[in-house]
Amino acid sequence: MVIDHIDNNPLNNKIENLRPANTSKNGFNRKMSANNTSGFKGVTWNKTQKKWQTYIKANNKTYYFGYFKHKEIAGAVVLLARYKLHGEFMRIA
Repeated sequence: MVIDHIDNNPLNNKIENLRPANTSKNGFNRKMSANNTSGFKGVTWNKTQKKWQTYIKANNKTYYFGYFKHKEIAGAVVLLARYKLHGEFMRIA
């Protein structure tokens, strides 16, 4: 078990900003990578398909949700999936 900062600010140690989490759930709340080119967590460009690929990780599995021509639609699909699989630990960006 670890302590998760709800607002992702490690300096904000107010009790209402802290919650217990396992390492996996704590990772759901991670910031978007600086290398991200789509602007959406879980959306990457697939050169072979020439489309945006969607995926998330949860419960020690990687879930793929298909390829999309428009990254905004791919982002919406991943956002919904993260809401369902990550729950309260979901982070938008």
